[in-house]
Amino acid sequence: MAKWKATTIQLGNNAKAADIRDKVQLINELKDRLAQLEKDNETLAGENEELRQFSMDGYEIAKNVQQLSGEREKLSVDLADKAQTIRRLLAENESLNTKLHSAQKNASEMLKSAGGASQSNWTFSSPAIK
Repeated sequence: MAKWKATTIQLGNNAKAADIRDKVQLINELKDRLAQLEKDNETLAGENEELRQFSMDGYEIAKNVQQLSGEREKLSVDLADKAQTIRRLLAENESLNTKLHSAQKNASEMLKSAGGASQSNWTFSSPAIK
């Protein structure tokens, strides 16, 4: 009976030792899995930071595009105003040229009608402004 008891104890100890080996193996596998998860977490944290930076850059680009669009619109209005001013000045220039030619013609006719031989050589030239 002592031998049976010793065998039973030995079998129990063997079963417990196998159970401990299985638990140690499971712990090692869990440690490996934890190390892999930590490595993956670091990788994802780096990618997350990179994506955050891209997002911030995108926000800045969108803000700059909006600002540039506003400036372009303002410049378009300024350009339209300047074009209108140029058209008005050209029309005024044409009107003044017409008045100048008319005044020169009238002056020339007045000189001719006032008659003087020495005055017949007088000529008026219009400026070459267009």
